[in-house]
Amino acid sequence: MWLLFAGFALSLAYGACAATVIYAVTDEATTQEFVTAYVASFNVLITLGIVTATALIVRYAQNLYRLQSRQRLMARNCVKQSTPNTNAAITA
Repeated sequence: MWLLFAGFALSLAYGACAATVIYAVTDEATTQEFVTAYVASFNVLITLGIVTATALIVRYAQNLYRLQSRQRLMARNCVKQSTPNTNAAITA
């Protein structure tokens, strides 16, 4: 669930940055039109939030699957675990 909120937060940050740039380049009326279109008319805030959250969920799930696969292979001794070098010369 936190990935969904992260997606919405990124979408909100993107919209705020875009509105700031538009405000710096043009006037306040154009910025208000952009914010209205971003939030209400085209639902970009919600859509981009859901798309970003989906991408985050897929990325998280793939990394989790890779970690679990490696752990299973290590349990079967198919993958050599890295061990420190214990063949150091012994001096008397």
